[in-house]
Parts: sequence; structure tokens; C-alpha cells
Amino acid sequence: MSSLPPSAHLTPVSGSSYDATYDQTPVMRGLPPADAGPTFPDASYSMQFTSVFAVPADDRFVTFFNVLCDSHGRSASAIWYLTTLGNMSVYLGACIVNQYTKGTQAYAVVQDCIVRDATHVLFRVKIKYWVTPEGLSKPVCDTFAFLLAPVGLTDGEWSRDLGDYISTSAPGLLIHQLQDAIQRVKQATEDSSVVGLVWEDPLLSALAMTYRASPVMKYFAHERDFAVAVHCADLEPAAAARS
Repeated sequence: MSSLPPSAHLTPVSGSSYDATYDQTPVMRGLPPADAGPTFPDASYSMQFTSVFAVPADDRFVTFFNVLCDSHGRSASAIWYLTTLGNMSVYLGACIVNQYTKGTQAYAVVQDCIVRDATHVLFRVKIKYWVTPEGLSKPVCDTFAFLLAPVGLTDGEWSRDLGDYISTSAPGLLIHQLQDAIQRVKQATEDSSVVGLVWEDPLLSALAMTYRASPVMKYFAHERDFAVAVHCADLEPAAAARS
């Protein structure tokens, strides 16, 4: 099987910081245990993958993944949409929660920034755990999502460094192109031709490297779901008010 060029080689690392199963830790009223987050002091802000291997628990993941539906029954999407109702800006290392339903959410940390256009910035986030009514579950391997954030809710100083890649290099807006790009990468992954997309453009390259590194990404939908992503810090005042 072809491999990535040396500059993009993904080196497997023995061992993993994640649980090897989808056993769940009991939670109270849909909230994770106090020691579960949402702070991630070990967050890595570069594109360094800690595991590149075939997941031996596909059946268990599929069973678990069926729980990750939004309130309309749609499967979890690989794309997270940051709500415009929050006040906190997105930055590298920020904690983001994606709310599927009242009792089901995913917690992730912002890894890096991929591309932007005039209105949105696309980030890669690394999922740390899911909370469901049954408990807390950690990924069996590196698992990612792609966060679309309005430019007004990002750190403008560094996001401008990316330039207006989408608006100048390709037709249409990022928010409209992303679904098609993910669908293309998923198909290439199934056809074992994903490596050919790595150097095509910055968006496809980032998607291709992510899907190649994480074998469970293929299960996430490329279509939009009805989940809502929120900066964890925006939830703290509400939590304090309820206490």
C-alpha cells in the first residue's frame, strides 16, 4: 500500500492514551465526572497523530455510534457548527462541546486551523470523550471532527495568516464546499486512493490525512446534522447559575 511522502508520514506510536473498549463510566444527569474535564492539559496543537492502526473493535464502535444521533434521528456528522450565540473566541487548545441531544454530547479540544474564507474558519478538533445517558465513553483511537466557526468568533490575528484561500482559489463558500470535500475523501478512503488527495489543496490534504490516520472517521456522516457546538467556557455561567 502506498505511503505518504516523508514530510507527511504518520508514525505509529506504541500504546495509546485511550481506552481499548467502549466501556462506559456512569455519569449523573448527563454530566461527566468532575475529573473528566473539560480541561485538556495534554493537548497537542500540531498535526501529530498518536495512533495509526485498524481498530479491532469496529462492531462495538458501530453499536456505540448508533447512539450518537441528533434530536431528529440523524447520524453524527464529521462537521461541527459553532453556535453564533456564544461569546468566547475559538483558539488552539479551546474546549468545544457538541450537543447532539439533551443528554448526549461530545467534548473535544481544538487542534489546529485548516482553511478559512470571508465568513468562516475551519478547525480540526480532537474528540476526547462522549457523554451519553449510559455514561462516558472514550475513543479507541484518535478521532476527529471539523469545526466551522464564524470569523467573528475566532482569534483574528492568527486566522488572517491563512488568507482567504477558499474565496480566492475555489468557487463557492467553505460552508458549502466542505460536505462535498468530505464525501470525496471518504470515497477515496474506501477505494484506498486517499493518498492521491494529500497534495491536491490545503483543504483536501487536511481531510485526507485525518481520514487516513483515523479509521473510525468513515462512520461519521458528511451531511449536516442538527447538533450545536458551543465553547465550553460559554457553558460555565449557565452551570454556575444552576448550582
